[in-house]
Amino acid sequence: MKTLARSWGEIVGAALIAVPLILPITPPRETSYSAMTTAALFGPVAQTRPIADGPGAAHLVLGFADRSGSYLANVRVIIVEQRSHGIIANVVTEGPWLDLQIEPGIYDVKAVFQGEERELRNLELSRYDRTLRVLYWDLNVPPTEMQARSLSAVA
Repeated sequence: MKTLARSWGEIVGAALIAVPLILPITPPRETSYSAMTTAALFGPVAQTRPIADGPGAAHLVLGFADRSGSYLANVRVIIVEQRSHGIIANVVTEGPWLDLQIEPGIYDVKAVFQGEERELRNLELSRYDRTLRVLYWDLNVPPTEMQARSLSAVA
């Protein structure tokens, strides 16, 4: 039996490369932020913003969407390292993806969109890990014209 991918790491790696090519995202404009938040902003070309420098850092990609399929921007994201309880990122995203390079460890992630919170607890990141998580909201957003055409074609 022939397989296309040998591991989940290869599948996630391919997804990280393909997502910016598929999604119609406009690049974020240059903005002046503190060093910590600048390091956490993500551009549409899969540009990784390092919070941790050096070999062995973990790679974390967070996505934000409504269950209708619409992507979300302007999501407040707070990432706390569990051991020290230190906040390593406190940002507002400009697009639906936040791409971070951070130290291995166990983290709690809190994301807030229009007052509604989503959390990821005990997110364990190891050296050289590539982790992708998408947080969903139930906002009852009507589908876009393109999504509506896709749904009507299936029905």
